[in-house]
Amino acid sequence: MAHQLESTIKDFKATVADLRLSEAARRKGEESFRQLFETSPVALLLTRRADSTLWMGNRELSSLLQIDPTSLDGLPASQFYTNEADRQQLLKTLKEEGHVDNFDVQLKTSTGEPVWALISAYPIEYHGEAALLVGIHDITRRKHAEDEVRRLNQELEQRVEARTAELSRVNRELESFSYSVSHDLRTPLRTIDGFSKALVEDYDAVLDQTAKEYLSRVRAGAQRMSRLIDDLLSLARSARGELNRSNVNLSELAADVAADLRSHFPDRRVELTIGPKLHVNVDPGLMGVVIENLLSNAWKYTGRVAHPKVRFGRQTKDGEEVYFVEDNGAGFDMQYSDKLFGAFQRLHDSAEFDGSGIGLATVQRIIQRHGGRVWAEGSIGKGAIFYFTLNSA
Repeated sequence: MAHQLESTIKDFKATVADLRLSEAARRKGEESFRQLFETSPVALLLTRRADSTLWMGNRELSSLLQIDPTSLDGLPASQFYTNEADRQQLLKTLKEEGHVDNFDVQLKTSTGEPVWALISAYPIEYHGEAALLVGIHDITRRKHAEDEVRRLNQELEQRVEARTAELSRVNRELESFSYSVSHDLRTPLRTIDGFSKALVEDYDAVLDQTAKEYLSRVRAGAQRMSRLIDDLLSLARSARGELNRSNVNLSELAADVAADLRSHFPDRRVELTIGPKLHVNVDPGLMGVVIENLLSNAWKYTGRVAHPKVRFGRQTKDGEEVYFVEDNGAGFDMQYSDKLFGAFQRLHDSAEFDGSGIGLATVQRIIQRHGGRVWAEGSIGKGAIFYFTLNSA
């Protein structure tokens, strides 16, 4: 708008110069100026600098301020400002800088309705008198849109606060539930397992093979439930609490997990390859859970392979840095890949491969909390590869 006004002033000054030539030229110049002033797409206003009264305005101004242009002359400019302080600030800027460009102000129409506008003003001389040529651009719709955006943002913030409060409440309930599970369910499970073991040991001579098999199944069920409780608690812990990031060497984490697996399964001969110096900024405790789950799964699902191989490393995939755990084990059918990371979802029968179906759900939650994602590719009988990304910022 300021550019349009400057162009108008340039043409106006040329017209004013013509007024000094002759009476005929003056009339011609006056006519040209009037035509330029009236047909401008910008709302234009001419004010006297001596007393800040209005001189004349064009049709755009009349439409904007809802006023008869013939009644403008002599009106105080202040009556169209909602706030007098804004007008004084505009005059101060004009005095200090010699002109005003895009001054954001609220005006009011002759009926008192508010109008948001950008004002640009340049001093000129008209008919030998100091004047101010003012251009006004209506931005009321834009202001209303901005107000609506602010209202929506405020509403969104309130919803977020309410949602955060609700999540805090749910987390407290989860912590209470976790405590209950940890303390109240473990005791009867230990009782079942303990007395079943006592029956087998103390009444070995009395019990027949079928009874011993039944008790063995009871103990296995109790132990499996205990492990499931551990996994559920791990899943709950992975979804709450602050991330305490630090520089972590994933290669060392993987080596520690591998050493633990070898000690628990001394008869297994697994060819394990770990990429060197895989440093990343993550929560060491949570990332240890990820590495343990993925390597343990690879170890487990290669249990029936003659020459088991497991590989952990990092590569660039589609221009992105990606970590992976690969094995040549049982694999899975890709049409069921969407079930891999759901809690209690299993693609293999528990009689074939032991497990609770919680581990990969925990992995996904931890990776998502680190701003990454996890996915898998596999084929039945030809192994699987699990990929994950990390936002280490």
